[in-house]
Amino acid sequence: MKEQIHEYCHRLHLPVMAERWSAMAEYAATHNIPYSEFLFRLLEAEIIEKQERSIQTLIKLSKLPYRKTVESVKLCKKEM
Repeated sequence: MKEQIHEYCHRLHLPVMAERWSAMAEYAATHNIPYSEFLFRLLEAEIIEKQERSIQTLIKLSKLPYRKTVESVKLCKKEM
């Protein structure tokens, strides 16, 4: 059954759930965490990861210039 859940998570494009559900289920069982809270935490982890990946993808696609730091600005002035 574990393999099927893992496979279904991947088919549904839920990589974080596929990776973490087993460990989180064991933790929930040993700490008497209600199923609704277990499911909430699992879904929350997936959403947080997807948001982070989305932000990183949007930043890459925006083609904004590389972030400048104080050190890089000082180097540019010294070169002139």
